[in-house]
Amino acid sequence: MSLWDSWMSRKPRTHARIQWSGNPGCVERCLQIRCNNPLYPAARRRIEQRELLAARKRDDEEREAFQAKMASLAEEIVSFSQPMALDMSMDAE
Repeated sequence: MSLWDSWMSRKPRTHARIQWSGNPGCVERCLQIRCNNPLYPAARRRIEQRELLAARKRDDEEREAFQAKMASLAEEIVSFSQPMALDMSMDAE
């Protein structure tokens, strides 16, 4: 395992009251990376419960927006009146 993979897969040490998700979204994962990370200023290393809740809310909103967009695109594809034909010919002119 590379150093990068090792760092990215680590679970941050935190206060007992912080419970990380088993499958975090992008924003929560950024908090995990920042938590107790010496590359950040000392004041930014501590993660507050309110930050975690806000991150999860944003992750949920982004996931719901993505799912809605994908569902909309799937409905649009299904609603085409004629099948789409793909022209696989390679004209080398």
